[in-house]
Amino acid sequence: MTLRLIKSERGIGKVFDGREFIADIRYEILIYKDEREVPLLDGTLIERGAGSVLIQVIPPASVAGREGRKLTLHMSDGRKRDFYSDGQAFGEPY
Repeated sequence: MTLRLIKSERGIGKVFDGREFIADIRYEILIYKDEREVPLLDGTLIERGAGSVLIQVIPPASVAGREGRKLTLHMSDGRKRDFYSDGQAFGEPY
């Protein structure tokens, strides 16, 4: 299986640890899907598996020292996304 980038978003937001405001940041959200080619008699089928979401916080030092903590990104459009300080997001890709 290979991971394929299917969507990327950038913006300016705020990071919180629970109710504690941490920092104003820039962010990039990368959404990936697992894909596998399945050979068929009449061609190839692309089978899509689970997805994953990675959140990059810029500057990364703004979340330093909070390893293993569940943080919340408040995006510029009003949406919120929970993630770990290592960038792995919770929930399904959107």
